[in-house]
Amino acid sequence: MLVQFSVKNYKSFRDEAKLSLVASRYDKDPATETHWLNVPALDRDSGPFRLLKSVAIYGANASGKSKLVEAVSFMRHFMLRSSGGTQLNDKIPTVPFRLNPDAEQAPSEFELVFLHEDELFRYGFEVTTEKVVSEWLYHRPKTKEIEVFYRDEQTFDVINPRQFKTGLRLAKDDMIRPNALMLSVAAQFNDPLARRVFAWLAKLNVISGLQEEGYEGFTVSRVMHTEGKSAVMNFLAGADLGIADVRVQPIEHESDLPGNLPSGLRERLAEALTEKDGVILGGTKTLHRRYDSDGNPLGTVEFDMDDESSGTQKYFALSGPILETLQQGDTLVVDELESKLHPNLVRKIVGLFHSPETNPHNAQLIFNTHDSNLLSGGGLAERGPTQPLLRRDQIWFVSKDRYGASSLYALSDFKTDTVRKGDDYREKYLQGRFGAVPYLNDYDETVSQTLQPVANEE
Repeated sequence: MLVQFSVKNYKSFRDEAKLSLVASRYDKDPATETHWLNVPALDRDSGPFRLLKSVAIYGANASGKSKLVEAVSFMRHFMLRSSGGTQLNDKIPTVPFRLNPDAEQAPSEFELVFLHEDELFRYGFEVTTEKVVSEWLYHRPKTKEIEVFYRDEQTFDVINPRQFKTGLRLAKDDMIRPNALMLSVAAQFNDPLARRVFAWLAKLNVISGLQEEGYEGFTVSRVMHTEGKSAVMNFLAGADLGIADVRVQPIEHESDLPGNLPSGLRERLAEALTEKDGVILGGTKTLHRRYDSDGNPLGTVEFDMDDESSGTQKYFALSGPILETLQQGDTLVVDELESKLHPNLVRKIVGLFHSPETNPHNAQLIFNTHDSNLLSGGGLAERGPTQPLLRRDQIWFVSKDRYGASSLYALSDFKTDTVRKGDDYREKYLQGRFGAVPYLNDYDETVSQTLQPVANEE
């Protein structure tokens, strides 16, 4: 499970921003006891160690919400690709804060703290577009955090060689490029500790709620198998979309490919089909029930998935990643979760992660959103009409200052005289009491000045 993610000097985040999933000790509402997991192995003298199962991030347009998700995505991608997917002179695709000359010349910094197999890991690095400036790994197998290694550019200090023998050998043999991460190289050489870190990294997934075509193929691949299809169909049925069935037609022969494909694409697809067990997934079809004028069933009618509403297409695409996350106990980060979806449906998706029945493996959902309805009570009947879906420590905000720099903070950071248990968080948020909303006081005057000449001309 993810414990904390921090970023500094990346895109709109000039100063350090920390997103923590450690549950606050001060919120003891029994109605939200299923929103967190107690980790006895990491209990502290100050109290139990608890991790949240979901976090929602709010903010105005252009505040930096998506940049935070992009920071998580960059760190994950660079860890996976810096060793095997790059060459010596390749640039590192980091983007420092560009609205300050000092920050523009400084490195970007990233750090992950996560729980894997009941042990705590802390890993991070600093990079410029040219090189890895620093890198570090800490491991807490029991009660004490142990420093495994620290890197200062091309100087490597393996503090715990018994635990990181591969890293010691790689550093001694000068096998780590300036633009590659030491941990990534060690993982390629099957180092046991590095492989454990990357085993957890495989459970961290980042997707965009605005570009579902990027992960629709994953959902389609699940539909190709009986067990996966059954889960997807139940997921669709619960959303009242009117879809009776989903079918995917596999393409197994070059003659089945559409005739209007560009020649280069056709050649690549044909090559894929010649490989062992080569198959390409064709178009996705939805089936809807058909009735006569008296309401008697007349079978089903087939439609292309493209004929469905944009919300239905997104919900279908989301079903695969969400089900996989819940079934495997993964961590899913979603940019713009609520885009194209009804607010009540979004509440239900978030609720899946809070329920022990639907989330038995303690999966996590981290998402940014504009859906303020999630801040108010009512969505789940068993919680009563005033009980919010989210705890105070599950609600985060991104705000941008006059200098274009984003900051990140939680609702639980506010003093109790500002935010009380039972408050309508939605109303206070829209009033601007927590920040992270657009400043619109001059909106009418500014826009009317623009439109006034047009009105006069008419």
